[in-house]
Amino acid sequence: EEEEEEEEEVKTRGGVRNRLVLLPTCLPMAQFPPLVACALLALLVCASAEYQVSWTRNITVKSFDGTHLRADALIPHPQKEGEKFPLILFPNSWGVPQIEYVIEGLRFGKRGFVILEYETRGWFFSGGQIGCAGPNDQKDFSSVLDYALAQAGWNIDPTRVAACGISYGAGLSLLGGARDARVKTIVALSGWGSILDALYDNSSPSLVWGDLLMLSGKIFGRESKELEEVYGYTMSGKNISYVKEWAAERSAETYVSAINSRKVPVLLSNNYEDRIFKPNHALKFFQQLQVPKMLLLNQGIHAQAELGGLFGQYYNFPWQKVSLWMDHWLLGIDNGIMDEPLVQCQLRNDFDVRVTFPTWPFEDMASTQLQLGARSKGHYGTLLPASATSSSGSGATDTIVNGLLTGLSAGVPVLGDVFQTTAHVPILVEIPLASRKHAIVYLTDPVPERTRLCGTANLTLDISADSAAYQVYAYLYSVDALGVGTFLTVAPWSSWSENPNTTPAEVQFASVCVDVPARHRIALGIDMRCALFKPPTTAAVAVTIAYGQSVLSLPVMQE
Repeated sequence: EEEEEEEEEVKTRGGVRNRLVLLPTCLPMAQFPPLVACALLALLVCASAEYQVSWTRNITVKSFDGTHLRADALIPHPQKEGEKFPLILFPNSWGVPQIEYVIEGLRFGKRGFVILEYETRGWFFSGGQIGCAGPNDQKDFSSVLDYALAQAGWNIDPTRVAACGISYGAGLSLLGGARDARVKTIVALSGWGSILDALYDNSSPSLVWGDLLMLSGKIFGRESKELEEVYGYTMSGKNISYVKEWAAERSAETYVSAINSRKVPVLLSNNYEDRIFKPNHALKFFQQLQVPKMLLLNQGIHAQAELGGLFGQYYNFPWQKVSLWMDHWLLGIDNGIMDEPLVQCQLRNDFDVRVTFPTWPFEDMASTQLQLGARSKGHYGTLLPASATSSSGSGATDTIVNGLLTGLSAGVPVLGDVFQTTAHVPILVEIPLASRKHAIVYLTDPVPERTRLCGTANLTLDISADSAAYQVYAYLYSVDALGVGTFLTVAPWSSWSENPNTTPAEVQFASVCVDVPARHRIALGIDMRCALFKPPTTAAVAVTIAYGQSVLSLPVMQE
């Protein structure tokens, strides 16, 4: 009975790991071989080092302008007099209450971190309106930090402060960390460098994800009138100069010089199938950082790779790196995290494989240039090495017309990408069925061996149209001998009557890390309809493609 009472007491104080130490307390150590005894002693030491944690809920933080923000805190109990702890601030994700981080927060708390997670203004029980990471939200971050540091009973070391978050919380961590010099390191999971890139990439409004964000804001929060106006402008292609100003003050790229000047270490994690905070934009922002840094690129839609850790998944790759990162930069532990490769990319064909790069851009990454060639009387155009001689001269052209049924697709929005990354069900397209009127497909010769694409593809497209308002969408596929194309990536490009785009069109695809099997062809498909984006027009506009300057650049790894 005494042993059962002790176990129950340990369960409530120390968690699962502490239960392991009951065995050596009940049996004589001499009965165990020396190595086993040492192992059990090590477990005892580890368990005793684990901190008791108090969870304080329903905290109200009064921000700089009197707005009340709801928060909760996980506070470790000191094991010796005068012990101080590092602090991690967690702003909430878009549409998610601040309690989202409590499981990971508890893990950090048991290792000696104070955790304060809070609901940003306009969400759930916090006051104010949703400002989409605007100036008030950035000032709120500092107010929350002020509150935490003022709590004497939390025993916080003010010289060891980190900002960490997912999605909206990631963006605010970057913005708050850039503005507040007390922040010593930043972790941004599925965040953004530029809001404009996210919502208006290549002048193409992100319709599906934009609508989802606005809908969740209406359900779970109180959107500001300014936010609704900006979204309306973005979807209509109007008043874009105002949209750019609005986006700039909410984009970490604007304040990257502040991060660089203080040499704030930054860990980024983004996902390949994230159709709003795209991996190519993460790479662009990552290259602007001149600080100790690391980038994880995972398979999954927005925030999918990080989600498992929030629900207790122990082996979650991004959160394991977050843990090592915090241990190194806040606890001073030399755990090897900074000896790891700078960029780590999860391979789509095999999720257990991480393709790593010690530098970025990587010197052994070849940019394979393929010249687009006219389809003439055939069904397909050609993709030939730019140095090769082809029959398609600078005077050759092809024309497609805006239409609904093109035969090309990036899959069912959201669901297609979810099934691809969770059930390994690829998004497939019957390339021979692509409409000749509404689309055009260009094919390479079969690749002789497995070809790894890992990076960002780019397309220069020499186009003209019979209207100022039009759009084109470019797709990449891996095509087998039967003509079945496996979707790889997509990129938009749009021109609006009130905001015409310049040509030739410079189109950057969402980054990929995928193997194209031997004897497959790589296909470039172009049409004028894609469910992911809001088109400037649905009219039957004709677009003409010329071939003198039209080139596809692929990121081929040299193995």
